[in-house]
Amino acid sequence: TCSEPEVALLPDHEPEADHRVFLDMQMQTIATQPEFAGLALINFWGDNYSDCERTRWMMALLKHYVFEGQTDLLSPRYGLKLRPGHLQNASFRKGLEHWHVEGKVKPGKAPGVAAMLKRFNPPDGAENFVSFERGEQPNRLTQPLRNLTPGKRYKVRYVTSNPDGIGKDCSKLRLTLNVAGGAIDPASVIHMAQQPENPHGFQQANYDEAIFRAEKPEAILELNDAAAQPGTRTALHYVSVMPYFEEAE
Repeated sequence: TCSEPEVALLPDHEPEADHRVFLDMQMQTIATQPEFAGLALINFWGDNYSDCERTRWMMALLKHYVFEGQTDLLSPRYGLKLRPGHLQNASFRKGLEHWHVEGKVKPGKAPGVAAMLKRFNPPDGAENFVSFERGEQPNRLTQPLRNLTPGKRYKVRYVTSNPDGIGKDCSKLRLTLNVAGGAIDPASVIHMAQQPENPHGFQQANYDEAIFRAEKPEAILELNDAAAQPGTRTALHYVSVMPYFEEAE
């Protein structure tokens, strides 16, 4: 598994939407609309901020449209949809709707947090989050994952920070991910902690990702603060669950 994401530019403006399909729609427009006839050069801005999976997808798009001259969307061939529907209310716009809570997990808002997370041109609700407050027992937040294909791999991405203030040290905060009905690949787990020593840098929150293989059409995603000390508060900004793009044929 190759994945070394830069947190400088996260495409999770809408964590329930698959950004790769949006790129595919853009490329199909360029390939089919007469306004772009004779276009001499095309490239993807920001690929140096991307992870290996997304880079593979962009190269597959260039192969499909530019080198092979295809005009149909590529994403359906890999089962990718703009709204796959695996998770609902993924950025907590509607508070804790669709989520099941065990313990002390409460919704909140942090004006300015969208800019801190580098969610450029943020959508409405980008300042929402939920806060875990660790007591004697850990808190758990769960939701069923739907529309999974058994045997297929999926990537979970989520971002956490300090709910006590934008940019405050959160480098030691971390939520634990479990997927009941899916096998997480230990080699795929990535945790990138905030860099509080660089307050003007891009990485002002904690980024986590993991890849799991679905065992059933439905699974249960769980995030908990079992590893935190009592009294610790952790803000969860959003969760994204998308099909993992394997190597293109």
